[in-house]
Amino acid sequence: PSVFAGLVTMLLLVPANIYIVRILNRLQKVMLKWRDMRSKTINEMLQGIRVVKYFAWEKNFMKKIGFIREDELKTLRKSSILQALSTSLWALTPVLVALASFACYSLLGNQLDSLTAFTALSLFD
Repeated sequence: PSVFAGLVTMLLLVPANIYIVRILNRLQKVMLKWRDMRSKTINEMLQGIRVVKYFAWEKNFMKKIGFIREDELKTLRKSSILQALSTSLWALTPVLVALASFACYSLLGNQLDSLTAFTALSLFD
């Protein structure tokens, strides 16, 4: 019965991680869109640098590039947080499985001694 607690824990954590990875893929596409927009704007400015300088449009282009960069950085922050969450979830999965199994084992009235705990831990890995 204690094994099923660990199995249920794994079965709950894997879909959660899959969901996070799907969100990360969507954010990656948004990041590429922002990068493309920023690159196009910079390229446009560099192609017409004489006109930009002649009409003193440097500040306007810098503002435009700055706004695009801000949106790009917001998306990058979200992506980084989700990436850290996903990595943490994968790293914590074995610990949570062991914790759920040991908790279930103890709640069923069994005595958890070191021999049982270390044997189960070796099997979890």
